[in-house]
Amino acid sequence: MNIHVLAASVPDRIVPLLAFFATEKTPLDVPASLAKAAGRLTSKEFKGGDRQLHLLQTADLASLKTERVLLVGLGKPAGITAEKIRRAVGGAIKRISGLGLTSAALQLTIEQLEPAVTAAILADYRFTRFKAPQDAPTRLESLTILLPPQTDLRAARAIVRRTQIICEAANFTRELGNLPPNVITPATLADEARQVARECRLKCTVLDKATLAKRNFGGILAVGGGSANDPCLIVLEYNPTKAATKQQPIAL
Repeated sequence: MNIHVLAASVPDRIVPLLAFFATEKTPLDVPASLAKAAGRLTSKEFKGGDRQLHLLQTADLASLKTERVLLVGLGKPAGITAEKIRRAVGGAIKRISGLGLTSAALQLTIEQLEPAVTAAILADYRFTRFKAPQDAPTRLESLTILLPPQTDLRAARAIVRRTQIICEAANFTRELGNLPPNVITPATLADEARQVARECRLKCTVLDKATLAKRNFGGILAVGGGSANDPCLIVLEYNPTKAATKQQPIAL
């Protein structure tokens, strides 16, 4: 997913959908051109409840630079947590995908940025390895994030980049975990580990069956003995340069 960060109230280009957060019993924080349409909503239609979603068609509001607006509820203002934001954005991403859209924009504050990006990337993941292209679900290819005008964009982009790395690694792990055992054998998992090591400058050591026996790894050999595929043990090592050791490493 390509994530583009702006310090603006509207996108710099036309997007198919623009999403705004809303809370219960609080006026909607939306551009003036949308306020009138949003103000006509009854509480039965939308009241900002937790994970509540409401779609508005806005193609006639040219100043918004969007064809649709999605209102995303967060519930009571006093009870908003990072987890609530993750759940709300996750539901919004699934709704956007369900509409067949590949790009959208989302209005946030800097405090909401990390949980929102986390939810967007994780919720957009689909296991499609064995699906025909025409049967694969729509994926969100581009997400524009709108932050308040005075936001430090350098800091915001650093948050997005770090969150992307963590979440894309999580999705990579989910992909491997979803593969059936006749596809992801110990040998093919070792190949995946070698590829990761090459891309991320890690040291990869794979102990094969003979080495495991020599080093008395009885547990692994006993479990692997029930399979037609030989077991192996994969070791990934991260040895940072001196410049990188100033920060504490994160291991997942």
